[in-house]
Amino acid sequence: MNPAALPGDVWSYNRKLFAFDRGMRMRAQHQKQTERKEWVQLYREDINGLCELFTHRMDVYIALNGLALVGVMSLASPFPPPENVASLDHTALALLFYLSLFSAVVFLIFSTWLAIEGSILAHVSGLHMGFQCKQLRDLPTGVEVDRGRARMQDFEETEASQQMRMPFVDRARNFLFGGGEGRSGSAEVGNN
Repeated sequence: MNPAALPGDVWSYNRKLFAFDRGMRMRAQHQKQTERKEWVQLYREDINGLCELFTHRMDVYIALNGLALVGVMSLASPFPPPENVASLDHTALALLFYLSLFSAVVFLIFSTWLAIEGSILAHVSGLHMGFQCKQLRDLPTGVEVDRGRARMQDFEETEASQQMRMPFVDRARNFLFGGGEGRSGSAEVGNN
């Protein structure tokens, strides 16, 4: 090994190490952005699934209430009574019968109206949450892109002591003279 070439070798080693670290940082940032994009997509799918589930349930309620309403209305319509059933001659019984049918109709109409309102509310909430989801950042900001960018100009603008540092010397010095902090210290690992 030529002693005159040692500074150039150290500088090129540190430059390659800087480029490698920046490349790893760029890959980590890209993976984080991909995961964020997938998370936003899954969030949107979950919102749509919840909205469709609730809307489907309300549609079932509307259909069942419609069938029950038709059944109750058919009870109120005049039809010939069977031969073995006594007719409603008493006005009090007829009044109670029609009052119970009327309360059933009112209840079914009210529950159908609530089901329609629930379906509308599910659509509105789904749209609101979908627009709110648009505000989630699935694209990186300019600061994040700049932070992950690997430019050799950044390496050349660092201090000369950082450009010309010997590999593993700082860590060994901290380990020997710093009381063993070099083994687990996270600050030393980033500098070597």
